[in-house]
Amino acid sequence: MKIVAWCKDCDVRLDGAPPAPLRCPECGKEVVPFSEPGVCVVCGYDHFHVRKDFPRQLGLAIVLVAGALCFTNIFPPGLFFLPLIIASVIDLLLYQVIPWKTVCYVCETEYRGAPIDPALRPFDLETATECKRLRWPKARADGADLKQT
Repeated sequence: MKIVAWCKDCDVRLDGAPPAPLRCPECGKEVVPFSEPGVCVVCGYDHFHVRKDFPRQLGLAIVLVAGALCFTNIFPPGLFFLPLIIASVIDLLLYQVIPWKTVCYVCETEYRGAPIDPALRPFDLETATECKRLRWPKARADGADLKQT
């Protein structure tokens, strides 16, 4: 399993694999992963959703190219919408082959390559809004916390 997290202080991407600590290359803070099963290794909460592991920049590029092609003379006037249909087919094919990932609502840590819990649901705005009010990292029972090095 591979995780992608972000430093809470400087918003730098942290890549790693638990149980090894994650160290921020900018500020030097170290995130000691939670070892409890069923909770996020970064923030300690158990609020997750699933989504496709699709690069958003690629999706945006496909839509922008299709939209721009609609306004060119490449396609006959009666078929000006054909690039959008082609983009939709490409999107459908990519959706079929791209794997799922688990994402934490609180700290947005992404878990790639982990087994997906069938009880998890896709992103829900109401749950996300409630989870954004939670402070993280959660207080630890073992006393370990972020270390400044």
